[in-house]
Amino acid sequence: MIKPGVYVHFKGGRYNVLGTAVHRDSGRVDVIYHKLYSEDRSWESKPLSEFTETITRGDYTGPRYRLEWANTDGPK
Repeated sequence: MIKPGVYVHFKGGRYNVLGTAVHRDSGRVDVIYHKLYSEDRSWESKPLSEFTETITRGDYTGPRYRLEWANTDGPK
């Protein structure tokens, strides 16, 4: 699915991704992350389908988030 690590949003923001979680009622798979560019380090979630989608904005077509580096040591 999604490797834990640091991802970069197509607009430039960096995110620490913990991994994924399944919503127990809906079965939806979410990516669990927090922003690295903000003082607020609370964990947030976004649907996996949105996190991994390819988007087109102006002259850019590509992934919404791309892996900058994988965390092979597990969550911090």
